[in-house]
Amino acid sequence: MTLAYAIILTLMMASPAAAHAIIEFDHAQPAVGSTVDANDAHYLAIWFRAQFERDEIEIRLRNGQGVVPLVALHEDGPTWEIIARVPNMLPPGIYFVDWREIDEGELWHTYHFIVTK
Repeated sequence: MTLAYAIILTLMMASPAAAHAIIEFDHAQPAVGSTVDANDAHYLAIWFRAQFERDEIEIRLRNGQGVVPLVALHEDGPTWEIIARVPNMLPPGIYFVDWREIDEGELWHTYHFIVTK
């Protein structure tokens, strides 16, 4: 290996992009693609495969009428999950859960679930 190649490799490994750990989705409740009764849809939980600080991730719940309000349930320090309470009963329909890492800009990840009566 030449000295120039070693320097380039070292610089690439030290870059912020290389140091950034991707926060990978693991599972959720309501589950991806599931159908749930409106009486059972009182909270939203998303688990990830790496720990993160709560201010590193943004989540939103939406349906055909727009964004549905959520009340985040916080704990201080690193975590593996985000849990939010749905303050009002969800009417029947298809709901989309979106999340993104704040430093990834507008790259949103999405899954859906269905609420029935």
